[in-house]
Amino acid sequence: MQKTLETFESVGVDQVVFIQQGGNNKHEHICESLELFSEAVMPGFKERHDARVKKKAEELAPYIAKAIEKMPPLNEMTEVPPVESYPVLMQKTGTDMEQLMARRGRAA
Repeated sequence: MQKTLETFESVGVDQVVFIQQGGNNKHEHICESLELFSEAVMPGFKERHDARVKKKAEELAPYIAKAIEKMPPLNEMTEVPPVESYPVLMQKTGTDMEQLMARRGRAA
């Protein structure tokens, strides 16, 4: 697994997802597997993490700058508009929440 992850890392993959809950895996085995990964594999990635983050930021910087240049300026917000809560909105529309919840089989 370590070699595979290092290969992914070398081509720029910086996130992976472990799906261990599928099949007949027992909880104890999943925990053992995660502990083994954290002890045997993760330290190498941690050692290289800061350098990789710096390299990625440097590689992406021109693209991010170009994207930001294309963004239209935002209007300055002088005041935050009020937002009504869900129950207030329902009340204003005349919705009877107790009746609605009863139809859905829930208590209000």
